[in-house]
Amino acid sequence: MLIARVELENIKSYESGSFEFGAGVTAISGPNGSGKTTILEAIAWALFDQLPYKKEDFLRRGARKGSVRVTFASALDGRHYTVYRDTASGYHVYDPITKLKLVEQKSQVGSWIKEHLGVEPTTDLKSLFTSTIGVPQGTFTVDFADQPAKRKISFDKVLRVDEYQRSSEELRALVRLIESKEANLREEIARLEGEVAALDGLLGEKSRYETELLRLKRDLAEAERERDRSRHELEGLDALQRSIERMAGESQALVSRIEDIDPRRAVLTEEVQRAREAKVAVESAAAGYESYNDSNTHLSKFEPQVAIRDEISKELSEKEREAFRVEERLRTLREKLKQIEMDRAEMERLSPMVAEQEKLEARRGELQKALGEMSVLRERVESGERDLESLRREYSDLSKQIAEAEALEGEAQRARHLEEERKALELELREMRVALERLAGRRKELTRTRETIARINGETSTLEKEMAAGLAAEQIAATLPQLEIENETAMSEVADLKARIAREEQVLSQVKDGLCPLLSQRCLNMKEGEGLDQYFKAQLGNEQERLALAESNRKMIQRKLADARKALKASSAVSAQCVQLARYKEDLEIKRKEAAQLEREIESTKVDDEQLRLQTDRLGRIEHDLREAQAARSKYESLKVLRKNLERLKSEGTEKRNAQEELKNRLESMSTLSDDLTEVEKRLIELDDPRGRVRTFKASLEKREEIEKSLNELEKRERELSAATQALSGRLEKYAELDQEIARARERRAASEKDYRVYIENQPVAAMLESRETELNTVEKQLEEDREELERLEKVLRDARSDYDEEKHAEVKKRLEELRNLTASLGAESQSARVRVEELNAEIEKLMIARDRMTELAGNMEHSKQLLSLSEFIRELLKKAGPFITEAHLQSISIEANQLYRDITGNPMVSLRWDMGYEVVQEEEGHERPFASLSGGEQMAAALSVRLALLKELSDMRLAFFDEPTTNMDEERRRNLAQQIGRIKDFDQLFVISHDDAFEGFTDRVVSVRGSSDGA
Repeated sequence: MLIARVELENIKSYESGSFEFGAGVTAISGPNGSGKTTILEAIAWALFDQLPYKKEDFLRRGARKGSVRVTFASALDGRHYTVYRDTASGYHVYDPITKLKLVEQKSQVGSWIKEHLGVEPTTDLKSLFTSTIGVPQGTFTVDFADQPAKRKISFDKVLRVDEYQRSSEELRALVRLIESKEANLREEIARLEGEVAALDGLLGEKSRYETELLRLKRDLAEAERERDRSRHELEGLDALQRSIERMAGESQALVSRIEDIDPRRAVLTEEVQRAREAKVAVESAAAGYESYNDSNTHLSKFEPQVAIRDEISKELSEKEREAFRVEERLRTLREKLKQIEMDRAEMERLSPMVAEQEKLEARRGELQKALGEMSVLRERVESGERDLESLRREYSDLSKQIAEAEALEGEAQRARHLEEERKALELELREMRVALERLAGRRKELTRTRETIARINGETSTLEKEMAAGLAAEQIAATLPQLEIENETAMSEVADLKARIAREEQVLSQVKDGLCPLLSQRCLNMKEGEGLDQYFKAQLGNEQERLALAESNRKMIQRKLADARKALKASSAVSAQCVQLARYKEDLEIKRKEAAQLEREIESTKVDDEQLRLQTDRLGRIEHDLREAQAARSKYESLKVLRKNLERLKSEGTEKRNAQEELKNRLESMSTLSDDLTEVEKRLIELDDPRGRVRTFKASLEKREEIEKSLNELEKRERELSAATQALSGRLEKYAELDQEIARARERRAASEKDYRVYIENQPVAAMLESRETELNTVEKQLEEDREELERLEKVLRDARSDYDEEKHAEVKKRLEELRNLTASLGAESQSARVRVEELNAEIEKLMIARDRMTELAGNMEHSKQLLSLSEFIRELLKKAGPFITEAHLQSISIEANQLYRDITGNPMVSLRWDMGYEVVQEEEGHERPFASLSGGEQMAAALSVRLALLKELSDMRLAFFDEPTTNMDEERRRNLAQQIGRIKDFDQLFVISHDDAFEGFTDRVVSVRGSSDGA
C-alpha cells in the first residue's frame, strides 16, 4: 500500500494543511516545533487508531473540531481510498472518485483498514504501529535496552508467540468448563426428575379451580348489569345538578362582567377627548413638519457625493501602500539574481568530479553486495552447523520417545476397560442422586404443605372473626338512610344561615346615621335614641349562635354517617366470606391428605448421603486411572507419526551436510573483496559528494527564469501604481467645497424642528380617535346585551331547580354504592381463582418442558465426554508449538536485519544477530558486543534494522516511518545513514522525519514544513 495524501484541518499548529506523497523515500524536514511529527500522528490516528494523548490535545487551540483525511492506495485492489476522522465522533472511509461512504462505524472501519493494508484480521494495529511501523520519537531503542524479562513480554507480543501459550491456557479453561458442564448435567437431570413427580397433583388442583371460576363469573355478570342500570340513572341526576350549578355560575359571572364594564366606559370617554385635542395640535403644526422633511430631503442629496469622495480617498491610500510593498519585493529579487550567478560558477567547477563519484559508488555497491553475500554465506555455514546439531538432538529425542511409546502398549489397552467401568458407575450415581434429589424435594414439599396448613388455619380463624363483626355491623348499617336524610337537612340549614348572615353583614355595612339603606330615610320603627345599626347587630348575633349549633349538629351526624357506611361495607362482605370459609375448609382437608402421602414416601426411601459419597470417591479413583491410561493411549497412538518423523530427520540431515560443503567452497573464493572496498571508500571521502552539491546548485539555477519574470512584472506594476496615484489625487480635488454646503442645509432644517416635534408627538394619539370612538360604542352595546342575557338565564335557572329531586338523588347514590361493593367482592374472588389457574398452568407447562429437557440432557452427556478428550489433546499440541515458532521467526529476522545493518552502517565486515532472548548482538572480527555497549548511533542503526526486518517478516506491508532517526549520531554517521536509507529497495514507501538537512539529496522527495498554520 502507498500513502498518497494527508490533509489536516484545525489539528495542533495547523489551521489547514495538505501534503502529497509518492513511492520511495520521502524526507519530512523542518525546524523543531514546526509540525513534522503531527503528520505522522495524523496517519497513525486515522489508519492505526493510535494517538498517544487525548483527542482534545490533538485539536488546534480555539477550534471546536479538527479533522484528518488520509488517502492511500489499497494493497488489496490498488484503488485509492480516503479515511476521514475528526475529534468529535466522525470516522469513515469513502471513495474519492464517487464520493460515496463505504464504511462508517469504528469497528467496521478497523476491519476494512486491516483488509486493505494487507495484515491479518487478528492483528492489533496499535501494537503494529508503535512496535515496528512508526515507533514514537525517543523510544526507538528502548525495547532493546530493557531487562530480558521485559524484552520477552514486549517482543512475544509483537511476534505473536504468546498467542500459542495463551491459546493453550484458554483451552484449559475450556476443559474445566466442559468438566463443570458435565457435572451440572448430572445434577440437572436429578433435579428435573424430582420436579416432574409433582405433575399429577397439579392437574387435579387445576380442575377444581376452573369449576369455581365458572360459578363466580355468572354471579359477577348479573351484579354488573344491575350496577350499570343504577349508574345510568345517577348520571342523569348528576348532569341536572351540574347544569343548575353551571347556570348559577354563569349568572354570577354576568353580574361581575356588568360591574366591570362601567369603569371601562368612563376610561374610553376620557381617551376619546384626548384624541380630539391631539388632532387639533397636529393640524396646526403640519406646515412646519413639511418644511423639516424638505430640508432632510435636500441633505440626503449630498450623501452620494460624500460616499464617492471617501471611496477615492480609500483607494488612494491602498495604492500608496501597494507601491511600497512592490518596491521591497523588487529589492529582494535583485539580490537573489546575484546569488544565482555565484552558484553557476561553483557548479561548473564541480562537474568533472561528479562522473568520477558515480563510477566509484557503482564499484562500491558491487563490492558491498559481494561482501554482504560473503557474510550471509558465513552465517549460513554457522547456521547450518547449528541446524545439524539440532537435527542430531531431535533424532536422539525421537528415538527415546519411540521407545517410551512402545512400552505403553499394555497401559493403552487398559483405558477401554476403565471407560466401561466409569460409565456403569456414573449411571448408578445418577440414579442415586435422582433418588436423593427426589427425597429432598419431598421433604421441602412436606414443609411447604405444613406451612400452608398453618396459614389456612390462621386465615380461617381471622375470617370467622370478620364474619362475626360483619353480623354486628348490619344493625349499624340499617340506620344509614335516616342518617343521610338528617345530613342533607343539616347541610341545608347551615347553608341558609350562612346566606342570611352574609346579607345582614352587607346591610350593616350600608347603615349610616340611622338611615334606611333602601329608602335613604330614618326608619319609623326605631324608638327614640335607638340606632338602626344596633338593631341589625342584634339580629346578626342571633343568627351566628344558630349557625354554631347547626354546624355542631352536622358534624355529629357526619361522624355517625361515616360509621354507618363502614358498617355497610363490612356487612355486605358477609356472604362472600361464607363462600371463602367453605373453600378454606375444603383446601385444608386436601393439604392434610397430601402431607400424609409425603410422609409415607419419605419413610420408604432407602438411599442416604454416605452411600453417595462412597460411590463418588470410587468414581474419582477410576477417572484418575482413566486419565493416566488415556494419556498412555495417546502416546502409543502417536508411534506411527514419530517413526515417520525419524525417517524425515535422516533424509534432512544428509541434505544439510551436502549443502554445508558447497557453502564452504564458495567462501574460499571471496577472500580479497575487503581491501578493494577500503580503497573505493577512501577516494569517495576525498571527493566529498560533489553530486549532492551540484544537485543543490541546479535547483537554485532552475528558479532564475521564474525570478526574472517576477522582476519584470513587478517593475511594470510599479509604473502602473504611480500613474494611478496621480489620477486619484486629481479626482479628489473636485470635492473641496462639499462640507460647507452640507453645513448650510443643516441650519435651514433646525429652524422648523419645533413644529416637527409637536407633529410627531401628537400624531399617534390623534390617529387613535376613530378606533377609540368605535370601541366606546362597542362597550355600550355589550353592556345592554349582558343585562338582557342575565334576565333570560335567571328564568331558566328557576325552571331547572323545580325539576331536581335531592332525595331521589341520594337514594340512587346509595344503591349504586352497594352494587359496586358486591361487584368488587365477586371480582376479587374471580381474579384470585383466575390467578391460581394461571399459576397452575405455568407450573404444569414448566414441568412438561422439564420432562422433555431430561431426555435432551441425557444425549448431551455423551457428547460432552468426547469433546473433553479432544480439547485436552489440542491444548497439549499448542503448548509445545511456541518455542519452535519463536526460533523460526528469529532466524529469518536475524538474516534480514544483518543485511540492513550493513547497508545502514556501510560496513560489510560487521554482523548483527538477534538471539532467542531477544538480545541484539554485534559481531566484528570475532568479537561480540551486546546492545548496551554500542554507541548511540550504533544502537539506533541496529534497532532500525531489526524493526524493518520485523515488519517484512510479520506482514505484507512495506511501509515505515523514522521519527528523528539521527538522534545521538555525529555528522558523518548522519550522512551515512541518510545514504543507506535512500538505498533500501525492499520497501514501497519510507518516511524520514528530521529537523536537519542530512537527508536532502539522498531521498526521492523532500517535504518542507514551514511551521505556519496553513501547511507546507
